[in-house]
Amino acid sequence: MKSEAPFDSPAYQKYKELVDKERANQSDNITETIYQLGYKIDNILTKLISQLDIVTKDEFNPAKVTCSVDDKQVDCDTWDEEEYHA
Repeated sequence: MKSEAPFDSPAYQKYKELVDKERANQSDNITETIYQLGYKIDNILTKLISQLDIVTKDEFNPAKVTCSVDDKQVDCDTWDEEEYHA
């Protein structure tokens, strides 16, 4: 039986090999394994969320918005050319 996407990828095969290897090394204590995996997932999600917080803290300032057409500064309301004052 042929695997379907995304399970036919080399990344999935590597993941499956790692899981099988880990399973062979584990004791029969599934509760402890779940605790460890949960802890790892929690740490990874915390890092990811903190990185996203940095990205989303980009404060939008409408006064700093500029509009241009064909590399010429224009008034954002009328689209008329204006003299750019930087």
